[in-house]
Amino acid sequence: MRVFACVAVALLAACGSGGGKPAATSSTTAAGAASPAQRELPPRGPADPAYALLATGHCKQLLTKASSWGPSFAAREGISTPPLYTSAAYACLGRWADAQREFKKINLNAPSFAKAGACARAAVLQWMVGLVDQRNQDPSFAPKFVPSPARSTCA
Repeated sequence: MRVFACVAVALLAACGSGGGKPAATSSTTAAGAASPAQRELPPRGPADPAYALLATGHCKQLLTKASSWGPSFAAREGISTPPLYTSAAYACLGRWADAQREFKKINLNAPSFAKAGACARAAVLQWMVGLVDQRNQDPSFAPKFVPSPARSTCA
């Protein structure tokens, strides 16, 4: 099942008005050929500390940080933020069952992110939608994550 269509409207709403658009990630090698075994992390850029951990490949630290977030964090940053970053950390660590379990906690029709971090979180959501979709299509999908050379357009 393709879940990307479910979040397209949410991504446009989060990034289309003043926040910039999330940069697309690719799966190319240095020679420019597609590599199914390699995926780029989200591009660097936004000041969001959790986003920065993910973009730089600090997945264990991101999981530790996301695991410490309680109800007051979710109330302040949006109820979709903790499962988003937790699922992203798990995916980055190759813990797919955990990543998919956490990802299912996000209402893809109306993800809830605080306005201040909406663009960065929409970019991570877009990245995760692609990963989860590919993993659902191919259970052997287990990419090696590499830093993106791009910069995010999120402020």
